[in-house]
Amino acid sequence: MADETPDIEVRVKVLTGQELLLEVNPDDTVLDLRQMLGEAVETCYITSYDIIDKNGEVLQDYDTLGDVQKGDVYKMRFKKYRDKDFRYHVSHVQELLMVKLDEVMISMLPVVQGEEQVDQQTARSYPSLTKMLSGDGKSSGNRDHTAALSDFNMADQKPDPTTVGDPKKIELPDPGPYACAEDFTTDVTLDGFFDLMKQIPAVKYATATGITITWSGFNPPQRHRKLQGDLGYVDIQFTGGTLYQVTCTPNGFYVNQSKAKSELNPSPAAKPCNSETLLGLIFQLSPKHKEKACELLKVRASLHPFETGPMVLPQRTEWVDVGEGKMQSAAGIRYGEGCPAVLDHHIPVRTWNDEVQRALELPSGTFAERFFRDKALSRLHTEFIDFASQAVVTAVDGRVTPLNPQEPQEAWVYLINNTFISQAADTRKTYQDIGGDRAACVFAKQDLHGLQAIRKLRTTLSTVSTAIFDYKGKRMLCQTLVPGILMRKADGKIAAPQVLGVGEENEKLYLTNEHVQEELKRLAPALHCEPHMMRDAEGNEHEVHINAELKAMHSSDDRHYLLECSKLTPRDVNWMDNPLAFVRFELVDDFVKSKRTHEVYQKIGEEIAKKREEGESSLDIHFWALEEIRKADEVHAPKFNCDLHTFSLSMEHIDPKEKTDASHKQLEELAAFLKSKLPTIVTELVNNEIVDTECLRDVFHDYGVNMRYLGEVIEMLPKWATHAVKLCTTELVSRVIKHKLRDVMQENSLQDLAAPIVQLLNSILGEKGKGGNGKAKKKNKKKKETKEVLGERWIEEEALKRFRHKLPEGWLGGLSKFMLLRAVCSKVGLSIKQKEYDFTEETPFEPDDIVDVTVVLHHHPPHYSIMEALLDNCQQEPPEVMAQKVRHALTHANVVIGAVSSESALCFQALAKMLMADIDTAIQYQYKALIISRRLYGATHGSMVSLLKNIAVMAYISGRYYPAIQYLRKALYLSRALSGDVNYDILFNLASFYNKMGYNDRAVNLLKYAVDKASLNPDDKERLAVCTQHLALVYGYSGDITKAIETQKAAFELFTDAIGPEDPQTKDADSWYRYWIKAAVDKAKMAKTAIENKAAANAKKKAGGAAAAAHHHPAPFS
Repeated sequence: MADETPDIEVRVKVLTGQELLLEVNPDDTVLDLRQMLGEAVETCYITSYDIIDKNGEVLQDYDTLGDVQKGDVYKMRFKKYRDKDFRYHVSHVQELLMVKLDEVMISMLPVVQGEEQVDQQTARSYPSLTKMLSGDGKSSGNRDHTAALSDFNMADQKPDPTTVGDPKKIELPDPGPYACAEDFTTDVTLDGFFDLMKQIPAVKYATATGITITWSGFNPPQRHRKLQGDLGYVDIQFTGGTLYQVTCTPNGFYVNQSKAKSELNPSPAAKPCNSETLLGLIFQLSPKHKEKACELLKVRASLHPFETGPMVLPQRTEWVDVGEGKMQSAAGIRYGEGCPAVLDHHIPVRTWNDEVQRALELPSGTFAERFFRDKALSRLHTEFIDFASQAVVTAVDGRVTPLNPQEPQEAWVYLINNTFISQAADTRKTYQDIGGDRAACVFAKQDLHGLQAIRKLRTTLSTVSTAIFDYKGKRMLCQTLVPGILMRKADGKIAAPQVLGVGEENEKLYLTNEHVQEELKRLAPALHCEPHMMRDAEGNEHEVHINAELKAMHSSDDRHYLLECSKLTPRDVNWMDNPLAFVRFELVDDFVKSKRTHEVYQKIGEEIAKKREEGESSLDIHFWALEEIRKADEVHAPKFNCDLHTFSLSMEHIDPKEKTDASHKQLEELAAFLKSKLPTIVTELVNNEIVDTECLRDVFHDYGVNMRYLGEVIEMLPKWATHAVKLCTTELVSRVIKHKLRDVMQENSLQDLAAPIVQLLNSILGEKGKGGNGKAKKKNKKKKETKEVLGERWIEEEALKRFRHKLPEGWLGGLSKFMLLRAVCSKVGLSIKQKEYDFTEETPFEPDDIVDVTVVLHHHPPHYSIMEALLDNCQQEPPEVMAQKVRHALTHANVVIGAVSSESALCFQALAKMLMADIDTAIQYQYKALIISRRLYGATHGSMVSLLKNIAVMAYISGRYYPAIQYLRKALYLSRALSGDVNYDILFNLASFYNKMGYNDRAVNLLKYAVDKASLNPDDKERLAVCTQHLALVYGYSGDITKAIETQKAAFELFTDAIGPEDPQTKDADSWYRYWIKAAVDKAKMAKTAIENKAAANAKKKAGGAAAAAHHHPAPFS
C-alpha cells in the first residue's frame, strides 16, 4: 500500500482582510477547502465566493489542489449571487443565528496568521468575527449557558502548580444547587436536576439572539422586478418590534422602502444600508443584537466537535423542556415549522428494500468485505430510521392521505417514499380473546426481535427492515416496501405477492415451498428450535422446524421474505396464565451457553493455540471459533418447541408422548434458569449498582429477564433496602400508568391532547387524586371513563394483574412523585415545562405545562461483527495489545457507525481505564465518553453517575482538585435524585477527597452514613467492615487516634467474622490496627517526652531566675 501524502500548510486571504492558515492535502478538492472555510468562525457566514490560486486562476469545485506547496497563498473573491446562491446564503445565516447549537458546527480554527486593511464598505459587509469574539467579550445577553459548558470543559485544563502535592491549599468550590446532596436527612431538591439538564452539550438552551429572519410574502419577485435584478425579499425582525424588509440582488442585500408587510417598495431606503452579506447587514442595523449574535457564535465555536457532530440516530428529547423552545430546528428553518422534510417533493425516491437486501447479500469472508458490509448496513439503517421517524409523525398528525381512507382509522396504512406505515392494532379481531390491541402491540415488538435474530444468521431468506415508533398513544410500524406488494391487476385491484402459509380466506396453512423448508431446517439449530410434527385441520401431517405460525412471501424481486416472526422463542411456563408471555432471546442464548460442555471449549481452545502458532490473525481465529461453537450447538445444545402452549393454532401436536414430555421438561428447565437470574438482579439493586429506571430495564434485558418479573424482584428485596424497593416500584407503577396514558391519547383528538393528559396526571400525582374523589366522580358521570379521576385502587389492580404484585398500603406516599413523573414521561415521549411542581396540590399540572409529545423509538441496529470481535478478543491480552485493539475498534466505530455513537463512547471509556498511567490522555478519553453519552442519553441518565465519578477520580489524581469535587458532587446528587440513595464508591471517593483536603468533618459525616447504611444489611458484613475501615482511616489521618483504634478494631472483628482470619483483607485490617496502636504509643511517648522536656525547661528557667535575682540584689542586713 502506498504511503499517504502528508498535509501541507497554506494561507488563505479571506474577504474580511484576515489571513488564515489551513492544512490541506494535494489530493483534496476545492470542495474540501470550502468545507474548511465554512466551518471556520471567521468565514462561516460567507457562502458566495471564488477561490483564486497562486497563478490567479479561478478553481472549480471538483478540481484537486494538485501541486500545492507549503506557504502557497489562496485568495477569496466575492462572486455575484444567483437564485440558488442567495437562497442558500439566507438559509445558512438563519441556521447560524436561529438553529439549535448541536445542528451547526463552526470552530475557532484555523489560526489567523495576518491581516490586511480593507475599505470601509468591505469591512461593513464582511465583519471579522475572530476579532469580535476574541475581544473583551462584553455582552448584554445571558451567559448561563457558557458557564455550564466551561464547567465540563476540563480536558484542556492544567493542574495548578501551587497546589500539586498539597491539596489543602484549595478552597472548596461553591456547591450551588448540589449542596442538598450531602444532607442525608432530607430529600434532594430539583434545582440541581434542572441545572444538569442545562449542561447537555447539545445546547438547544443557549440564549436566542432576538433576531428572526423569514422569507417575505412578496416572493417570488414580479417579472419586471426580476429584470431589474431582484432575486427575492427577506424580512428581518428584531426583539422590540422593529421590522426591516430587505431586497436581495446579485450584488448583495439592501434595506428597501417598504414600511409594512402589506405593501412592497423594493427600492433602496432613503438612508442607504447595504451589504454583500446578510450578516453584515444585520450588524449594521442593530449594534445591540450584534453583541447577542457574537455571543451565540462564540458559544458555537467553543463546543467540542462531538457536541455538534452528526448523530447516528435522531437525538433523544429531554422530558423537561429547560429551554422552552427558544431555538428552532434546522428542518423547521428549511421546510417551515410543522412541515416535515418527508413532504418535500425534491427528495429523491429511495428503494429502501432493494438497498438493504443488496447490502445484506454483500460477501463477508475477509476483513475488508466485512468492513464494507458493516459500513453499508450502518449507513442505510441510520438513514432509514431518520426518515421513518419523520414519516410516522407526518402520518399520525394527518398530513398525508392513507391508502385506504374508507376503512376504520386504526386500519389505515400509508406509503411514503417506499416506506410502509401501519398501526399495531387488532383490526381483524385475531387477538380478541387474548388482549386485542394490546396483544397486537406485544406481537409487533416480538416480531421486531425475531427479525433481528434471523438477520444475524446468513440465510437466503430475506427480512424487511422494521422500526417501531410509539407516538401519541399509537404504536406505529414502519417497514421497507416489499417489491410487488402493491401491484395492480387489470381490474384495478391490488394483487399481493404469493404468501406461503395463508389461504384465500386468510386461513392458516403450512409452508410447503421446498426452498423455504430447506432454509428453515438449516436455521432451526441456530435459533435453538426443536423440529416437531403437527397435523392441520384437513388431517395432513407436517414437520415444523421452527414455528407453525411462520409465513413466507415470494415477491416480484424473486426473494422469499419471512413474515410473522413473533414466536421464535418458547413460552414462559412460569406465566401460563398470560398468553403473551414469551422468553427473551438473551435468556435462550445464556441457557444454551451454560449447557455447553467443557470438552467443546477444550477442543476449540487447542485448535486456537495451533492457529496462533501458525500466525493466523486474531479476528480470523475469532470468527472460526464462533463457527465451531455454532456447529457444536447444532448437535449438543438444547432445543425448544416454540409451538408448545401457544394459542389460536389451527394445528395440533402429534409428536410421541415421550418427545412431548421431554419438550415440556426443557421449557420447565428454561423457566427455572430464568428464576435463577433474579437473585443476581436483587444483589445489584441492593448494592445500588442500578441507579435509575432505564438502567433497571437494561439490566433485566441483559440477563434475559422480562419486566413482568418486577413484582417478584420487589418481593425478594430485603425490607431495609428501601431505595431499591422505591426504584422498582417506580418502574412498575410507571409501566401501569404508561398503558393508561396511551389509552387516553388514543381516545381523544390528536389536536387536543393536553387537557386529558393533564387530567390523568393530576388524578394520580395530585394530592386529592390519591384515593379517588367521590365528588369529582359525580361531576364527571357523563364523561368517558378515560377522563374520570383515577386513584391508587386502579393502579393496584393493574399491578396485580400485570406483575402479580400487591402494592402495600400507602405505597404512593413512599415514592418520589417527581421521579415517577420522569419515568412516565420518558416512556410515552412527553416533554413538560421546567418548574417546581407542587404535588401537595390537587392539580399540580396545567395544560400549558405539556410542551410536546415526541416519538419513542424501538429498533435493532445492525450486527457489527468486526466491532464485537475486536472487543471480545482484547480481554485476555496484555495491556499494550489490549489498548491497540480497542483503538482499532474505535477507528472502526468512527468510520462505520459514526463518531457520536454508543460504541465510540464505550471504546473511549475502555481506553481511559487502560491508560491511567498517562493521566492527561486518560482524562481526554473519559471526557469524550462523557460528552458523547450525555448527548446520546441525556444529562440525567443513570449511566452518567459512573461517568462523572470516573472523571472526578482522574481529575483528582492529576491535581485538578476543583473540577474533581464538582464532578463528584454532581455524581452524588444525581445518584440520590434518581434512586434515592448513593453508591458506596462515590461516598468513599468524596470522603477521601475531603479528608486529603483537610475537611475532616465532611469526610466523617459521609462515612458515618455509609456505615449506617451498610449496617442495615445483616447478610453483607464484609461491606460493613470496609465502610468501618474507611472511617477508621479518616479518624487516623485527622489526628483522632483513639477513635481510629476503636473503629479499626471493630473493622478487624467484622472482617474476621465475615471472611475469616486468613483473608488478606482481614490481615490488612489487623496491620492497620497495630499501626494505629503503635501510633498511639508513639504519640503518648512523644507527649510524655514533651511534658518532661517542658518540666525540665521550666525547672531550668526557674533555677536560672533565682540565680539572677541573687546576683542583682544585695543580701539583707543581719
